[in-house]
Amino acid sequence: MTNNDGQNAHEAVWQDRGCNVYADIVARTPHDAKLTEKSALDGIRRAITLGSLNVWKSRQTLRGLEEALSKSEYVSRLGVNTKQALTAMWGYIKSRPSKELRENLVESLFSRLAAIGKEPPCTVGCLLQILSVPEGIDHSLAPVRPDAATIRDEIASIAGMVNNRYESLYGDSALDLQSLNNACDEGSSSVGELTESEKAVISRYQAGMPIDENTVIELKQSMVKEAVIARLVHVQRWNPEHVGRELGPVLESMRYL
Repeated sequence: MTNNDGQNAHEAVWQDRGCNVYADIVARTPHDAKLTEKSALDGIRRAITLGSLNVWKSRQTLRGLEEALSKSEYVSRLGVNTKQALTAMWGYIKSRPSKELRENLVESLFSRLAAIGKEPPCTVGCLLQILSVPEGIDHSLAPVRPDAATIRDEIASIAGMVNNRYESLYGDSALDLQSLNNACDEGSSSVGELTESEKAVISRYQAGMPIDENTVIELKQSMVKEAVIARLVHVQRWNPEHVGRELGPVLESMRYL
């Protein structure tokens, strides 16, 4: 996503959906349960800090929260900015009568904030992450049933982010990889938590095996597949079969880029 108003029909569909979700959660939150901005944001920070997240995940989630709050522009199509969206979402979550639903929504919110902290999107991307918190969890809100074109667009967007992540992780030389390898040995990395496929290529490097063009392609394919399944299947709750059907050709096309 490149600007606040979107560049294609795919973005328009998701922004319209986000706008509807925002209106819905505001309308469904009882008047006496509505929170001030300060109260909501303090509550989110306190829940992250005092919750069950491990130290690293807590830091990443807090980083995502601050990143979202730094994107303060008002997005006209969505009719909201990130502070308003977080305030409304937290008030909605806290006002749900079911403890299980509240806990699941909180977990979803933290997952989205952690994703923002890991790979910061644009303002619209931050807002859509926040407003998609109820997806697949609160069935009182109408679910999204994306068509094939929407799934393909989303996969393409994820693939672009993965490519950027690859370049930030590995750079252009073995020296860059060695630097990351040392950070991995110390249990942390300046670029965030490594996936299993990323750890595997570092192990291959450690073993002295050559990293050729096919290795790079396979690594990127693995990274894209992991990211797509994590975001579209596990978080968005999209049909795995439908996602897999559109993912296959994208992965195959990466061999010829």
